Amino acid sequence: IISDNRLVSRLVAKLKFITSAPSGVAGFPSGSAANLRASAKTQILPTPTLVLTTPVPEEQPEPAQPTLPLWQIIGLLGLFMVIASASVVDPRPKALERLGETFKVLSAQKKDDSLENKK
Repeated sequence: IISDNRLVSRLVAKLKFITSAPSGVAGFPSGSAANLRASAKTQILPTPTLVLTTPVPEEQPEPAQPTLPLWQIIGLLGLFMVIASASVVDPRPKALERLGETFKVLSAQKKDDSLENKK
């Protein structure tokens, strides 16, 4: 057991010797304990860096040229054609003219009949 303790103590001494390095700063102890104390207390301050931004040229949009609303014009012309063809094909105006003629003939006959009855 004693030899094991001596072996462990020798290994610890070698480890201390390996990790101990002379400090380059006066007033700081050297070795691993000094590194632990120094790293816990010191902070790395951020270094200001210069960031260059390259201006991106903006594309100038071309002014919109006025164009004719083609589909709207085609739709409007189609609507006019449908209404015109419906009015040409519609039989109601002709039927109304015939009805008017029939009423004229009937009223003329009634006038003649009434004049004949008075005589």
